[in-house]
Amino acid sequence: MSVRTVDLAAWLSTRFCREDQVFLKVDIEGAEFEVFEHLLAHGAASLVDTASIEWHTDKRGSGGNGKLRLRQRRISDELRQAGVRLTTWGDARLADAVEGR
Repeated sequence: MSVRTVDLAAWLSTRFCREDQVFLKVDIEGAEFEVFEHLLAHGAASLVDTASIEWHTDKRGSGGNGKLRLRQRRISDELRQAGVRLTTWGDARLADAVEGR
């Protein structure tokens, strides 16, 4: 089976500018870590106004929840610094624990 993939950073950069309103709703079963790190590394995160993310810290196997939660926190902090408003959906209790609330 072949699955077509898209470089989200390149796609956003060729279709949107800062004046556009961009909202991402992300539920990609654990790949959100790499996707948002890629957006940050390529400067495309600043094109996103709001991102609603379901973080899958329990679906990554031996990576360990603690390590993934620290990675999630780092990515979230960097996204906020890039001007992205974050909303978390899924298990609100987990979101509160991860975000330190």
